Amino acid sequence: MKQYIVKVYNNRTKWYNQKDQLHREGGLPAVEYSTGTKEYWVNGEQITKEQAEQLAKPSCEGIVVEIDGRKFQLKEIIQALYWIFG
Repeated sequence: MKQYIVKVYNNRTKWYNQKDQLHREGGLPAVEYSTGTKEYWVNGEQITKEQAEQLAKPSCEGIVVEIDGRKFQLKEIIQALYWIFG
């Protein structure tokens, strides 16, 4: 389980890691303002909401599986297909 240091102010709440850097995982914001504005941070670096959500997705990257006595290391492949209709 991840441990955070949470600091609550009048107009915002901030989550920090053990190195006192703004940090929060799981696609959740590390800073939430009373106005509803949210900021996403990982190890002291600000990232976008989309980047935070991508980091929160589970991955099979690097897992080793054995099939018929042979070992394979999984690698995630992202493909995009574009269909052009003319």
